[in-house]
Amino acid sequence: MAATIKDIAKQTGLGLATISKYLNGGNVRPANKAAIEEAMRALDYRVNETARSLKTRRTGYIGLLFPALNNRFMMDIINEMQYELRCHGLGSALCCIPSGSPEARRRLEVESVDFLLQKGVDGVINMPLNEDGSHLAPLLEQHIPITLIDKQIPDLAGKVSAVIVDNISAARMATDELINAGHHRILGLFLEKQNYTARRRCEGFCDALKERNIFAEEYRVLYHDMTSDELFQREVEATIRDMKPTAVFATTSSLTRVAVKALDALQLKIPNDVSVIGFDGAGVSEGGGLSLHSVMQPTREIGRQAANMMALQINAVSHGKMIQPRVCTLSPWLAVGSSVQDI
Repeated sequence: MAATIKDIAKQTGLGLATISKYLNGGNVRPANKAAIEEAMRALDYRVNETARSLKTRRTGYIGLLFPALNNRFMMDIINEMQYELRCHGLGSALCCIPSGSPEARRRLEVESVDFLLQKGVDGVINMPLNEDGSHLAPLLEQHIPITLIDKQIPDLAGKVSAVIVDNISAARMATDELINAGHHRILGLFLEKQNYTARRRCEGFCDALKERNIFAEEYRVLYHDMTSDELFQREVEATIRDMKPTAVFATTSSLTRVAVKALDALQLKIPNDVSVIGFDGAGVSEGGGLSLHSVMQPTREIGRQAANMMALQINAVSHGKMIQPRVCTLSPWLAVGSSVQDI
């Protein structure tokens, strides 16, 4: 027969109220906590999560709402986040938005929020596609904690937490590396203009060039409209033929792969013909022994910080308290490879 809370009370000598408080997430004295946990192990006691969720109106699950998992950056974040959430006794329900047009993906994000609400998640960690934050309104109306990943939404400042990377500094760091190697004719590749992260990286790229008296006629900015990598690759090839850059800065892992393919199609060698700096460790040439300079993001720390922020908020809500949302900004670094040549 399965052990019950009464068996734990008999084993520990503690009252049912104290044991119940602990099992429902309340604070008890350290000595009592240790005694209860030891009794649970000895008796092989299993918490009835269904019964507890009916009583507390909490499911113990966090919704993870992300774009399509098509790169290592997002996978590493999610892996770390799920591990850290489990350490806090929280599960996760992962919703991914498949590839498609920007409009379709943003619509699916709205639908995914509704789906997670129906499943009764206690909080949502979101790498948002809808940058006006409108998709999060139903969560805010029900006072469900939200933590954003990778992007901030100005209209929601002070209402949601966020874990972001200093994208302006990331782009400046890479651009300075190229300028210091003598490059002025630099092609910068960015995601769509509507993308918060792309705008910040473009800002850092352009600012670094202007501060070194390199003006618009020397460098070029291309935005990917997110419809087709193949079409964008052809646009990159045409721009390289016309502009003849000495360097390319690709600001995501997918754009790094596009840049490498475009240069290969044009039979241009890295770094002899064109130097390259990429993102997130992508774009290593296969079989050639070439590793790209790459801006690296602290993916594990992003996942860890987001999970810990959410756990703190969930714990506060369970005790009838509110924690002021906060923003955690993390620093990237440059991994030096063999893809930048002095000129």
